[in-house]
Amino acid sequence: MTALFGLLLLGAGCTKSAPAYPPMSTTINVENTEVDRSFVHGDAASSWKWHDKAVRIVNETQGRTIDVEQIKGLVVEDPNAKGVFYFATLATDKLETEVFNGIYRFDSSNLNWERLYKQTSPIDDPEAVYLVAGIENGSLLIKKLPYESEILCASLFNESLGAPRSLVRMPLDAPYSKLAPVDVTQDMQYAAKQYATGCNETL
Repeated sequence: MTALFGLLLLGAGCTKSAPAYPPMSTTINVENTEVDRSFVHGDAASSWKWHDKAVRIVNETQGRTIDVEQIKGLVVEDPNAKGVFYFATLATDKLETEVFNGIYRFDSSNLNWERLYKQTSPIDDPEAVYLVAGIENGSLLIKKLPYESEILCASLFNESLGAPRSLVRMPLDAPYSKLAPVDVTQDMQYAAKQYATGCNETL
């Protein structure tokens, strides 16, 4: 893997934070249909209060400048550990032939981080980019996408974005295990729709 990575841009960050979602199971009514919401939808990385500090810490503690790995996609808080967040970082090598992707756990109480997953892919790989979309039952919900995708705030749960079955489940206790496809439920569609009311730009 190339030692130095350049900045990867997937679009402008959202300028308005999304509505907060309760980190516990609740019952809601969607078009007169009762739906149990047991997952947490992520929030835009650009509006996350710890964004700048997390970027600096993740890069500097690895001996890099702060413009190497950048947080992209959504950031989600662990429903079972207040102040613990998960996010994805992206970077490219100088020649932009490869994409580096990391999935991190960040504890805001002590500013410690752990890289749960990493991969380096050819830049033309249709699944080169893994973005955090949400969390459910001890697994991160990850959207696999091509490099430089145009990503609307609500579209990480859009099945037409990316390859078929490109929303997958990454177990927190086994992130390198086979990633099973996720069926997008009414619950997820509802949360994505609500999220879009607070963010309609690109990630």
